Amino acid sequence: MRRSLFPTMVILLACTQGLTAQMSPGARSVAMGGGGMVFATGVDAVEWNPANLAWGGGWNVSLFELGAVGIGSGTTMLDFYSIMEGGTDAPSLIAALPADGITLALITEGFGTAYLLDALDELPSGANTAPLAIGSPLPSVGLALGPVAVRVRSRVRQDFTLSKELADLIGNGFELANVQDYAVGNTGWSSVSTSEVTVSYGTTIGGALSLGVGGRYVMGHGMTQGRFFEPQIDLSCFGGDPTCDIMVLQTASVEARDGTGYGLDFGASLELPMGFRVAASGTNVVQRMEWDENQITGYSARYTDSDFDNDLGLGIEDYLDRFSSGEIIDPNSVSLAVYQASEGFLEGSYFPQVFRAGLGWRSGGTTLEAVGIKVAPRGRYASAWDERVSVGLEQKLPLLTLRGGYGFSQNGITQLTGGLGLRLGPVHLDAGGGKFSGERLDSAPWDGYFGTVGLQIRAGGQ
Repeated sequence: MRRSLFPTMVILLACTQGLTAQMSPGARSVAMGGGGMVFATGVDAVEWNPANLAWGGGWNVSLFELGAVGIGSGTTMLDFYSIMEGGTDAPSLIAALPADGITLALITEGFGTAYLLDALDELPSGANTAPLAIGSPLPSVGLALGPVAVRVRSRVRQDFTLSKELADLIGNGFELANVQDYAVGNTGWSSVSTSEVTVSYGTTIGGALSLGVGGRYVMGHGMTQGRFFEPQIDLSCFGGDPTCDIMVLQTASVEARDGTGYGLDFGASLELPMGFRVAASGTNVVQRMEWDENQITGYSARYTDSDFDNDLGLGIEDYLDRFSSGEIIDPNSVSLAVYQASEGFLEGSYFPQVFRAGLGWRSGGTTLEAVGIKVAPRGRYASAWDERVSVGLEQKLPLLTLRGGYGFSQNGITQLTGGLGLRLGPVHLDAGGGKFSGERLDSAPWDGYFGTVGLQIRAGGQ
């Protein structure tokens, strides 16, 4: 089977953590379709609603949480894999792609990404890692003591777009007859790796109302942006040397490191009669993120038609090592490709404000929640599935907790979720996951998977 360096790169990114983990913080909320904010407690309340810390009491330790989410549009995940591998059905799948090609978005736990790539020995032999943000060694852990809690979380976000024409080049291989059709279009990528440390506090006012606040310190480990440029055709190769490279693809990327930022969260929760509760929260209501714009580094690489038609099995390490040594961005001396790749790099390079409101009901071991999420149109690190309405159900049984949920967003994405919780005394092991589906307004399909697993110890009122 023919393999090229681009399938290897993209499939590794898409399969990091096996597409098995996190769309929303916490295994409980993942299993409930993002509808877990009304009754979130302990460490989970830090990222959903700090006001709920006032209701908990006791203590709660989150020892481990690992997750990822992968979603694509333009084709399904299975068909995307077949296209990238040049399968026998690739020609028909490529012909069915929408005119604007394929989009892929991925979010993984940062420390899991870093350790997995290191274990697979897939990091480049050179010093640069510019094509993608690798991740952080900081694990996702947390501690809640009564109304006070602290949560550490690391993430890697990656976005990739591929034009229909380049999908044809990758899936079907280079064809001289199609040399004039290999348009790059919107092909490019971006990634960001961060760690967050959030400290939250909740307090009650009267007997039914609680208010909460959280402060977040953000460490930016790496942020990249890359693009491809339209192919260059060497007309002198026609009818000449068969080893001549007829087509050359130029690509360039820029990288920033050592970003810092902060965010402030607020929340409120009101207990109502008959087991009902209403809650509202805002994440990053006040926020700031800065990267050192004087130390932005540029990288470039080139690929030829021969890279798409060989049996060498080039991997991601080969792809990354193609990029040249970095050069600090200087408008007076940097290469044109790198300068163009840096356009808009720092604009909106922060996480947006997210507002949530929900209604929940709890009786005995049964919990039902309905939550609406609104994302402010600032900051480019929002996800297509973030703005949604979710409904989740939780049923506690002896030792086990069953969870399920459904969510939908205005851009056509729906999600069906489920999960289990195992309680062995104070030890809680939770897992949740689900599937994205739906169609965009232009009838292109959405398709993806997500899940998360977490281990906590809970005691007292937690």
